[in-house]
Amino acid sequence: MQEELSVLKSELQKKDELINNMKEQLLLDSSSKGSHVKHLTCLEIPTDNRQSPAVDEPHSSSDPQTKNNSTAPDNPTKTEALILIDSNGKYVNEKLLFPKMKAQKMWCPNTSKALQILSDKNLNETYKHIIIHTGTNDLRVTKGNVASVLREVAIRASERFPEAKITLSTLLPRSDVPFHVIQGNNVELSRTCALIPNVHLAHHKDIRPHHMYDYIHLNKKGVQLFARVLKSTALCKTGNSRNVHIMSSSQPQRNIHLPPRTRQDSTPRAPSQHDSYAAAVQQPQNPAAAELNQIRHLLNVICSKLVK
Repeated sequence: MQEELSVLKSELQKKDELINNMKEQLLLDSSSKGSHVKHLTCLEIPTDNRQSPAVDEPHSSSDPQTKNNSTAPDNPTKTEALILIDSNGKYVNEKLLFPKMKAQKMWCPNTSKALQILSDKNLNETYKHIIIHTGTNDLRVTKGNVASVLREVAIRASERFPEAKITLSTLLPRSDVPFHVIQGNNVELSRTCALIPNVHLAHHKDIRPHHMYDYIHLNKKGVQLFARVLKSTALCKTGNSRNVHIMSSSQPQRNIHLPPRTRQDSTPRAPSQHDSYAAAVQQPQNPAAAELNQIRHLLNVICSKLVK
């Protein structure tokens, strides 16, 4: 046992000597103090990666890319677009959103941060575009009613930047929040923000919970859909996003010209066996028939319980 300990001690001494020699060689080879600090910083990177999760929202605030986006540009007068966005905007490329102008992206985890940024006197007063996507993290604080706070954010942005086109993003679906809560807030946003000057809503009707890789943050496909809607709403020169309904079933199909219906085919046809599920869902349904189907379903449930 003592022999083994002595062998281990000798090996440790050799390793210590080797480490000391490497340190001395490193100090001799380093040309400046900055290169030495840079090397030590690189050695500390694996420790930081082990301590912080990859998808945690606070981690995104310390992300180097986010830090660069959060700082003011060298020449603020050249910045024409401002993007206030939460952690789902980490992989949204502002250069692709506004390819013909300089854009600045700032991390905005909640509505309080948005109001704080919009009240900053150092902001450029000549923004042409402002995109705001936040509020999801406020759902628990506001007990599910974040639409009223988002309306305050929209009003603050409209009053501070009356010449800018302001794009207010609706809430994204999340698996940890009931869908009717998200939908209710988005409907309330459409109603209360309709008359706010220069404010346009971006509706993400194609994004579903399966577009979240961790039930909260967007995956690659989700980021593409998310950025596409933000860009089309912000840069669209014709049409008014305030009049866009949230439900996709209320939208007419594009590039489809339906012949005028006669009296015989005035009733909506039943979906055929060859129709896809999406096509069947998008077909208009008679409200009376829908209520009748619900009543039949309830009667069947009651009868089944009585039989048992």
